[in-house]
Amino acid sequence: MRIQQKTACAVSALLLLAGCAAPPAGPTVAAMPPPNKPFEQFANEQEYCKQYAQQQVSGQAESANNQAVGTAVIGTLLGAGLGAAVGGGSGAAIGAAGGAVAGTGIGASGSQNQQYGIQGQYDNAYAQCMYAKGNQVPGTQAADAGYQPPTSAPPPPQTEQIPPPPYPTYVWQPGYWSWNGYQYQWVPGHYQQPPAQTAVWVPDHWQQYQSGWVFIPGHWQG
Repeated sequence: MRIQQKTACAVSALLLLAGCAAPPAGPTVAAMPPPNKPFEQFANEQEYCKQYAQQQVSGQAESANNQAVGTAVIGTLLGAGLGAAVGGGSGAAIGAAGGAVAGTGIGASGSQNQQYGIQGQYDNAYAQCMYAKGNQVPGTQAADAGYQPPTSAPPPPQTEQIPPPPYPTYVWQPGYWSWNGYQYQWVPGHYQQPPAQTAVWVPDHWQQYQSGWVFIPGHWQG
Protein backbone atom coordinates (compact mmCIF):
# COMPACT_ATOMS: atom_id res chain seq x y z
CA MET A 1 0.00 0.00 0.00
CA ARG A 2 2.84 2.36 0.91
CA ILE A 3 4.57 1.67 -2.41
CA GLN A 4 1.40 2.44 -4.35
CA GLN A 5 0.95 5.73 -2.46
CA LYS A 6 4.52 6.77 -3.17
CA THR A 7 4.08 5.90 -6.81
CA ALA A 8 0.84 7.88 -7.08
CA CYS A 9 2.43 10.91 -5.42
CA ALA A 10 5.46 10.77 -7.71
CA VAL A 11 3.34 10.42 -10.82
CA SER A 12 0.98 13.23 -9.77
CA ALA A 13 3.85 15.61 -9.09
CA LEU A 14 5.51 14.80 -12.39
CA LEU A 15 2.27 15.26 -14.31
CA LEU A 16 1.92 18.72 -12.81
CA LEU A 17 5.44 19.58 -13.95
CA ALA A 18 4.66 18.43 -17.48
CA GLY A 19 2.19 21.25 -18.17
CA CYS A 20 4.72 24.02 -18.67
CA ALA A 21 3.35 25.80 -21.75
CA ALA A 22 1.34 28.97 -21.23
CA PRO A 23 -0.42 31.46 -23.51
CA PRO A 24 1.85 34.42 -24.41
CA ALA A 25 1.57 37.22 -21.86
CA GLY A 26 2.28 39.79 -24.57
CA PRO A 27 4.45 40.52 -27.59
CA THR A 28 8.24 40.48 -27.52
CA VAL A 29 8.22 42.79 -30.56
CA ALA A 30 8.70 46.49 -29.79
CA ALA A 31 6.36 48.42 -32.10
CA MET A 32 6.66 52.20 -32.33
CA PRO A 33 4.18 54.83 -33.56
CA PRO A 34 5.10 56.72 -36.72
CA PRO A 35 5.68 60.48 -36.58
CA ASN A 36 2.59 62.63 -35.93
CA LYS A 37 0.34 59.75 -34.87
CA PRO A 38 -1.48 60.52 -31.57
CA PHE A 39 -0.37 58.21 -28.80
CA GLU A 40 -3.98 57.45 -27.83
CA GLN A 41 -4.60 56.09 -31.32
CA PHE A 42 -1.39 54.04 -31.17
CA ALA A 43 -2.40 52.60 -27.77
CA ASN A 44 -5.82 51.58 -29.11
CA GLU A 45 -4.22 49.92 -32.13
CA GLN A 46 -1.75 48.13 -29.88
CA GLU A 47 -4.54 46.72 -27.70
CA TYR A 48 -6.48 45.60 -30.76
CA CYS A 49 -3.42 43.88 -32.24
CA LYS A 50 -2.71 42.08 -28.96
CA GLN A 51 -6.22 40.67 -28.99
CA TYR A 52 -5.85 39.70 -32.63
CA ALA A 53 -2.55 37.90 -31.95
CA GLN A 54 -4.07 36.10 -28.95
CA GLN A 55 -6.87 34.80 -31.14
CA GLN A 56 -4.35 33.38 -33.62
CA VAL A 57 -2.74 31.13 -30.97
CA SER A 58 -5.87 30.41 -28.92
CA GLY A 59 -5.87 26.89 -27.46
CA GLN A 60 -2.35 25.98 -28.58
CA ALA A 61 -0.83 26.10 -25.07
CA GLU A 62 -3.56 23.82 -23.72
CA SER A 63 -2.97 21.40 -26.58
CA ALA A 64 0.78 21.34 -25.88
CA ASN A 65 0.17 20.61 -22.19
CA ASN A 66 -2.31 17.84 -22.98
CA GLN A 67 0.29 16.18 -25.21
CA ALA A 68 2.89 16.46 -22.43
CA VAL A 69 0.57 14.89 -19.85
CA GLY A 70 -0.30 12.10 -22.28
CA THR A 71 3.37 11.34 -22.79
CA ALA A 72 3.92 11.15 -19.01
CA VAL A 73 0.96 8.79 -18.54
CA ILE A 74 2.16 6.48 -21.30
CA GLY A 75 5.63 6.42 -19.77
CA THR A 76 4.16 5.58 -16.37
CA LEU A 77 2.07 2.70 -17.69
CA LEU A 78 4.92 1.24 -19.73
CA GLY A 79 7.29 1.53 -16.78
CA ALA A 80 4.80 -0.15 -14.46
CA GLY A 81 4.26 -3.01 -16.89
CA LEU A 82 7.95 -3.66 -17.34
CA GLY A 83 8.62 -3.35 -13.62
CA ALA A 84 5.86 -5.79 -12.73
CA ALA A 85 7.24 -8.34 -15.18
CA VAL A 86 10.63 -8.16 -13.47
CA GLY A 87 9.95 -7.52 -9.81
CA GLY A 88 6.29 -7.95 -9.05
CA GLY A 89 4.49 -5.27 -7.06
CA SER A 90 7.59 -3.38 -5.95
CA GLY A 91 8.95 -3.55 -9.46
CA ALA A 92 5.72 -2.09 -10.82
CA ALA A 93 5.99 0.86 -8.44
CA ILE A 94 9.63 1.50 -9.32
CA GLY A 95 8.91 1.06 -13.00
CA ALA A 96 5.96 3.44 -12.86
CA ALA A 97 8.03 6.12 -11.17
CA GLY A 98 10.88 5.66 -13.62
CA GLY A 99 8.50 5.66 -16.56
CA ALA A 100 6.86 8.81 -15.27
CA VAL A 101 10.23 10.54 -15.00
CA ALA A 102 11.16 9.62 -18.56
CA GLY A 103 7.72 10.36 -19.99
CA THR A 104 7.43 13.66 -18.18
CA GLY A 105 10.90 14.73 -19.28
CA ILE A 106 10.02 14.08 -22.90
CA GLY A 107 6.62 15.73 -22.56
CA ALA A 108 7.97 18.81 -20.82
CA SER A 109 10.70 19.22 -23.42
CA GLY A 110 8.18 19.04 -26.23
CA SER A 111 5.88 21.45 -24.43
CA GLN A 112 8.68 23.98 -23.99
CA ASN A 113 9.63 23.71 -27.67
CA GLN A 114 6.03 24.36 -28.64
CA GLN A 115 6.01 27.35 -26.28
CA TYR A 116 8.68 29.01 -28.41
CA GLY A 117 6.64 28.32 -31.53
CA ILE A 118 3.48 29.74 -29.96
CA GLN A 119 5.29 32.92 -28.92
CA GLY A 120 6.73 33.26 -32.42
CA GLN A 121 3.30 32.95 -34.02
CA TYR A 122 1.90 35.47 -31.55
CA ASP A 123 4.70 37.94 -32.32
CA ASN A 124 4.25 37.53 -36.07
CA ALA A 125 0.51 38.13 -35.88
CA TYR A 126 1.03 41.17 -33.64
CA ALA A 127 3.74 42.62 -35.90
CA GLN A 128 1.64 42.10 -39.03
CA CYS A 129 -1.34 43.80 -37.42
CA MET A 130 0.67 46.78 -36.18
CA TYR A 131 2.46 47.16 -39.51
CA ALA A 132 -0.82 47.04 -41.42
CA LYS A 133 -2.02 49.95 -39.29
CA GLY A 134 1.00 52.04 -40.28
CA ASN A 135 3.17 51.53 -37.19
CA GLN A 136 6.88 50.76 -37.18
CA VAL A 137 7.99 47.23 -36.24
CA PRO A 138 11.47 45.65 -36.22
CA GLY A 139 12.56 44.21 -39.55
CA THR A 140 10.50 46.61 -41.64
CA GLN A 141 11.53 49.85 -43.25
CA ALA A 142 10.37 52.93 -41.38
CA ALA A 143 7.91 55.03 -43.33
CA ASP A 144 10.05 58.16 -43.59
CA ALA A 145 10.46 60.63 -46.45
CA GLY A 146 13.19 58.55 -48.11
CA TYR A 147 11.18 55.36 -48.23
CA GLN A 148 8.45 54.63 -50.75
CA PRO A 149 6.31 51.49 -50.33
CA PRO A 150 5.61 49.48 -53.48
CA THR A 151 2.56 50.53 -55.45
CA SER A 152 2.68 47.51 -57.79
CA ALA A 153 2.53 43.80 -57.11
CA PRO A 154 5.80 41.85 -56.85
CA PRO A 155 6.96 39.78 -59.86
CA PRO A 156 6.02 36.08 -60.03
CA PRO A 157 8.17 33.88 -57.76
CA GLN A 158 11.40 32.67 -59.28
CA THR A 159 11.86 28.98 -60.03
CA GLU A 160 14.20 27.45 -57.45
CA GLN A 161 16.15 24.21 -57.51
CA ILE A 162 15.34 22.71 -54.12
CA PRO A 163 18.30 20.72 -52.73
CA PRO A 164 17.89 17.67 -50.47
CA PRO A 165 17.23 18.59 -46.82
CA PRO A 166 20.19 18.45 -44.41
CA TYR A 167 17.99 16.38 -42.04
CA PRO A 168 14.68 14.56 -42.71
CA THR A 169 12.71 16.83 -40.36
CA TYR A 170 13.81 20.11 -41.99
CA VAL A 171 11.24 22.09 -44.01
CA TRP A 172 11.94 24.10 -47.15
CA GLN A 173 11.07 27.79 -46.88
CA PRO A 174 10.56 29.18 -50.40
CA GLY A 175 12.27 32.34 -51.60
CA TYR A 176 10.37 35.61 -51.82
CA TRP A 177 10.59 39.16 -53.11
CA SER A 178 11.75 41.84 -50.67
CA TRP A 179 11.45 45.61 -51.14
CA ASN A 180 14.47 47.87 -50.59
CA GLY A 181 12.64 51.17 -50.92
CA TYR A 182 12.67 51.50 -54.69
CA GLN A 183 12.66 48.02 -56.24
CA TYR A 184 11.99 44.35 -55.52
CA GLN A 185 14.88 42.00 -54.73
CA TRP A 186 14.73 38.21 -54.67
CA VAL A 187 15.63 36.42 -51.40
CA PRO A 188 16.53 32.74 -52.00
CA GLY A 189 14.78 29.97 -50.10
CA HIS A 190 16.38 27.79 -47.44
CA TYR A 191 15.72 24.91 -45.02
CA GLN A 192 14.80 25.36 -41.37
CA GLN A 193 13.94 23.08 -38.46
CA PRO A 194 10.24 23.45 -37.48
CA PRO A 195 9.48 24.27 -33.82
CA ALA A 196 7.05 21.31 -33.61
CA GLN A 197 6.23 18.23 -35.68
CA THR A 198 2.79 19.60 -36.56
CA ALA A 199 4.05 23.08 -37.48
CA VAL A 200 3.36 24.23 -41.04
CA TRP A 201 5.37 27.01 -42.70
CA VAL A 202 3.30 29.90 -44.08
CA PRO A 203 5.57 31.49 -46.73
CA ASP A 204 6.58 35.14 -46.86
CA HIS A 205 4.21 36.99 -49.16
CA TRP A 206 2.80 40.36 -50.16
CA GLN A 207 -0.75 41.54 -49.58
CA GLN A 208 -2.47 44.53 -51.15
CA TYR A 209 -3.44 47.14 -48.60
CA GLN A 210 -5.21 50.39 -49.53
CA SER A 211 -3.14 52.00 -52.30
CA GLY A 212 0.03 49.94 -51.77
CA TRP A 213 1.36 46.51 -50.85
CA VAL A 214 2.26 45.16 -47.38
CA PHE A 215 4.87 42.48 -46.77
CA ILE A 216 3.68 39.60 -44.55
CA PRO A 217 6.68 37.79 -43.01
CA GLY A 218 6.72 34.00 -43.12
CA HIS A 219 5.81 32.21 -39.92
CA TRP A 220 5.11 28.78 -38.40
CA GLN A 221 1.49 27.80 -37.81
CA GLY A 222 0.05 24.89 -35.88
